[in-house]
Amino acid sequence: MPSENEFVAIQTNFYATASFPRVIGTIDCTHIKIQSPGGIDAEIFRNRKSYFSINVQAIANADMIFTDIVARWPGSVHDSTIFNNTAIKTRDSGYPLRNYLLTPLANPVARAEQLYNESHIRTRNCIERVFGLWKRRFPVLAYGLRLKLDTILTVIIATAVLHNIAREMHEDLPEPPEDLNVDELNYLIATGNINEVISNIMPRRFIHKLGTSHRRDYPRERLENALRAVIEEHMSFGQAAEQFSVPKATLYDKYRGMHGDLLGRKPAMSVAEERYIVTALLKAAEFIVPFTEKDLMDFVEQYITRKGIRIKEFKDNRPGRDWVRNFLKRNSVLSHRNSQNIKRCRADLQPEIIIDYFEHLRTTVEGVPRANIVNFDETNITDDPGRQQVFVFKKAKHASRVMDFSKPSTMYSIH
Repeated sequence: MPSENEFVAIQTNFYATASFPRVIGTIDCTHIKIQSPGGIDAEIFRNRKSYFSINVQAIANADMIFTDIVARWPGSVHDSTIFNNTAIKTRDSGYPLRNYLLTPLANPVARAEQLYNESHIRTRNCIERVFGLWKRRFPVLAYGLRLKLDTILTVIIATAVLHNIAREMHEDLPEPPEDLNVDELNYLIATGNINEVISNIMPRRFIHKLGTSHRRDYPRERLENALRAVIEEHMSFGQAAEQFSVPKATLYDKYRGMHGDLLGRKPAMSVAEERYIVTALLKAAEFIVPFTEKDLMDFVEQYITRKGIRIKEFKDNRPGRDWVRNFLKRNSVLSHRNSQNIKRCRADLQPEIIIDYFEHLRTTVEGVPRANIVNFDETNITDDPGRQQVFVFKKAKHASRVMDFSKPSTMYSIH
């Protein structure tokens, strides 16, 4: 347990990030892919993205060092279940609100509420950055572990400890092996889905031989890492250029989408901006609130307007269907298809709730004669609202959308 002075130092570091007072840690969960453990309980390790995993809960401080980690729960277990069964209880929007745990507001209206959410998001971003650094330092955590289950849990904890040691020793990330596709690894960390074949949308390209040009004497991967630090870790151009030893002007041009490698007409938005939009679409689909085509147009319009820029190819900064169609072609990680409507109460249903129900039912009917148990059923006359096409991960098995109601209906009881 940190001392009082250490707590003050931690709070000071977090406050310097986004002026959020008295924060001592940020919490979230991440999935570590594993091979099927086999046996009758294998399916409980299959997560909502349809691959086997361990759901790891971690807490980190502002120095991007793990202060607590729990690595023993199957991939199908919800974040809140892990939280409720650990000694330390904290939260994001997936956890219950506590007097020591602050979460974002669902529908901020006042300016103060909006500022609170912005500060909360920027502060909480620390744990996302820690997961990214952890998996880049140990790529096997992103690609998956093919070991015995007990060994996997040990490896996860050991790599977290090694990450902390590296951070405390101020060690930079090691250069990736030559046979490692860095673009594939970074997309894998961002999407969290190992099933996507990234090489189909990001083919390998000619590797520049260092020393053959006085204008570019650094590897392409270093520039990509610097660009990623600006986009994902909100690092300034100057800091990223100095840390990764690349020209600041080149980094800025790449961020704006200038000097791209694609043939044909230059896209209306830069590569960095489109990556940001893709990440937002995947996150929305992950939380079962995927974007429709209209939602995507609205989101892009607001995103461009908030940045204070104007794109002449868009009418009043609003993209059309032609842009949406070409956007999908450029980002084949996305799929546009019909969704299945799901009520909120059904989306919140967890396996533990069903198991508890039958355990209570067993106790309730114990000792009751069978003749006294009545079979009761119901039927509905429904008005189907129909389905809408939404944007989801291309390899996702189902496209679902949470709604306040899935089908307005009138119920009749039969017994």
